[in-house]
Amino acid sequence: MTRVRAALAGGLAAALLCVSGASAATAAITNLSVDPSHYPTVRFTVKTAKPGQPPTLTVIENGQQATGVTLASGGSSVAVAAALDTSTSMQGKPLADAIAAAQTFVAGLAPGTDLAVYGFGSKSYVGSPFSTDSSSAVTALGQLGTNHVSGTAIYSAVEQASADLAKEHAGRHVLVLLTDGTSVGEKATLAQAVAAAKADGVTIYTVATSTNSDTASLQQLASATGGQMVQAGNSAALQSAYKQISDTLGSTFTFAYQSLVPRGRPIHLTVSVGSSAPVTAAAMAPGKYVAPAAPSSGLIKLPSSPAGRAVIAMVAGLFVLLAALVVLSSKPAVIVAKRIAPHTEQRRQVVVAGIGEVPKITMLHQLYVATEKVAGSLNYWKRMTYRLEQANLPLRTAEIVYIQMVSGILFGAIGTLFFGLGLPFNLIPLAIGATLPVLYVKFKAKRRMNLFENQLPETLITLAASLKAGHAFNSALSSVVKEGAEPTSTELARVSSEIQLGMASEVALEAMAQRMNSTNFGFVVMAVNIQRTVGGSLADILDMVADTVRQRQQFTRKVKALTAQGRMSAYTLLAMPFLMGLAIFALNHSYMNLLFTTSMGQIMIVAALVMMGIGGVIIQKIVSFKG
Repeated sequence: MTRVRAALAGGLAAALLCVSGASAATAAITNLSVDPSHYPTVRFTVKTAKPGQPPTLTVIENGQQATGVTLASGGSSVAVAAALDTSTSMQGKPLADAIAAAQTFVAGLAPGTDLAVYGFGSKSYVGSPFSTDSSSAVTALGQLGTNHVSGTAIYSAVEQASADLAKEHAGRHVLVLLTDGTSVGEKATLAQAVAAAKADGVTIYTVATSTNSDTASLQQLASATGGQMVQAGNSAALQSAYKQISDTLGSTFTFAYQSLVPRGRPIHLTVSVGSSAPVTAAAMAPGKYVAPAAPSSGLIKLPSSPAGRAVIAMVAGLFVLLAALVVLSSKPAVIVAKRIAPHTEQRRQVVVAGIGEVPKITMLHQLYVATEKVAGSLNYWKRMTYRLEQANLPLRTAEIVYIQMVSGILFGAIGTLFFGLGLPFNLIPLAIGATLPVLYVKFKAKRRMNLFENQLPETLITLAASLKAGHAFNSALSSVVKEGAEPTSTELARVSSEIQLGMASEVALEAMAQRMNSTNFGFVVMAVNIQRTVGGSLADILDMVADTVRQRQQFTRKVKALTAQGRMSAYTLLAMPFLMGLAIFALNHSYMNLLFTTSMGQIMIVAALVMMGIGGVIIQKIVSFKG
């Protein structure tokens, strides 16, 4: 029976300890204040019912849980200035008792607390500057002595200590002031001292050690700055007063987090510890609120429902299908027919008129012709026509332009409807969609020209062999056309056709060199022109040119191999910020939002893009090679 009672008593005691531990761990918050002056960093100060370690908080900002809440400690979490009255009235035991109590107070503060000591008699002065070494403050307190000049500069000490506290990077600024009298013989006033403390964010705790103290003024100093006044009439009471202030400091904590509230909008903060009742406070984010621009409805209001978006996507898909049909309906002979049209147009018109055939897609054909008449003189139009010839794509320039328009509209609609992009960000997918067809044409043209360059030595050797066998130059070209591979055979076939239509061979070859943008083939044209002018064996010249071209290609490949590491480094460095940004955006959406929602973030994005562009140009210049 005795064992059962002992077990029950032990269980009850353990339960009480658990309950008391839980209540201590979840000490309720009694006060909450919000400071948005460092927006988007918002600081808030909580005061718990009991002193102890910083509590684990749940912070709700405008209905959403705030992330990244940390204890504000850009150095020390609290900076404390201890100011003692050293006027003549404190001489002897009163000053000794005050120094002993103050030494016990500063020695018991948390490690890392910024501490400074001030004395004030007829004037205020610094006993020791701010330092995280509490022993320095203890030593400085022991060295304070009374001033033999009459006067008590209480308010001057408040102004001096407040100004010094404002320079300390800490979560809280606290001034603990002890005096036994009233302000005497100083120019500063109570109102000026209160204003200085408020401006510098200083909380004042006052200790009155005598019944002669001006308790009303000391009470106003404390209450106006969020502190409190403590009355102490003897040494034991002094120790208790400083202990009370120490407990108050130990139960007040300042935290910080990154706010997502737009500028000029209210911040409603709800903070709770565990299961205790939450405490709320409100503040206003600094700056002027700028409402997000509503999407312009224009003449047509786009649907916002899922069904409406699906319809828009289907319409865009139909546009793409129409563009694909236009591409597929184009015949490979369109380009050749366009080139020889000036020589055969009249006869063709007679034949068409006689047979009475109606061309396919008449409306599209008329649209293309009209577009070419309007925009055919533009430089962009001419460059695109040139690129299409290099890529040997069976498309008109007008067709590529309309494909660009449809692709841009499709990508812009996807960005607006499915990703919710507004101006000016929805212009980015629109520009990407309009650029993709051009990039495809350039890719095809570059690949075709590279393939032509690789085939050039074998082509020249085949041409030289035909000439050595006794064939004429035009016959040798025809043999290369029959035996050669694409794109060399196609380009030489065009040269052969142009020569048959009456164009000089030198002019036709020069046009081919310009069309293929080939410096090496330009050497071939130069050799043919020299041979036609001064004579000589063209076959031997072509053999030498073929050997020179092969050596140039080998040297170019060697240089590319040596610069491969630099080019790969450039690709990696340029792609890494975007890939890392996408990864962080996927992991922590709110963290990356600061880059897009704040002016500083947008400036950082622009600066990063500019620096990346400059770096890319520099690396390109380093690794580029012109043979």
